[in-house]
Amino acid sequence: MSAKESSRWYDLNGTAIEQVPAKKGGTRKPTIKDARENGWLPSVTTILSCAAKPALDRWKQKTAILAALTTPRLPDETEDAFAERVLEVDTQSISDAAKQHGKNVHAAIEQALNGQPYDQTLSAWVEPVLLECLKFGKPVAMEKSIVGNGYAGKTDSVFENDGKLTVVDFKTCSTIPKAQYDEHLMQLGAYADALNAHRTANIYILTSQPEIKVFINEFDEWAKAFDKGFIPLLNYWQYINSYEVVK
Repeated sequence: MSAKESSRWYDLNGTAIEQVPAKKGGTRKPTIKDARENGWLPSVTTILSCAAKPALDRWKQKTAILAALTTPRLPDETEDAFAERVLEVDTQSISDAAKQHGKNVHAAIEQALNGQPYDQTLSAWVEPVLLECLKFGKPVAMEKSIVGNGYAGKTDSVFENDGKLTVVDFKTCSTIPKAQYDEHLMQLGAYADALNAHRTANIYILTSQPEIKVFINEFDEWAKAFDKGFIPLLNYWQYINSYEVVK
């Protein structure tokens, strides 16, 4: 993905740059020009957007098909116009609904790990996650900003046990994967390398009903994903955008 498309940026302290002042007043989203002028770092997810995501692409295709099947055609609407409307409006509405439920579950997990009250209607999703998290030790950071060599980001949680850190990310999904997605392992590897962590874990959470699946990655596994997967993508992203910032 070129940086001309949607990208996320962080400063060298790990602070996300969401908006910048606009010339005519107000604010706007930052561009790669702003990033160059300020020496900002691309996010881990921005780097990973260079990689193909077959599972995500298939989900988008299925969502578009379902939207087309359930969306009434307007009078005298051409096929092209109908297809565009489905993709731009109906598909997005399905996606937004799924995303919102995922955000609610994610927020409830974070609140629970911080010892705060959360929406008890989501307890069936939250409690199994908490039980798995206990295996990683005590939580020492939530929504932890990280800064690596040429990239930055924010991981969901960090746990500590006997001086060893485990980086854990929660992924809500419509279908539990049979295997951990490569991009998620590379994402965790980037966080773990920046934090000198010992272990990583993805916890996939099914949104339609309470069900989870956990993938734990010891050092050798996530380090390989970082060295052989993430670093080449980082180099590629820097090359196609003529952009490089070293920590």
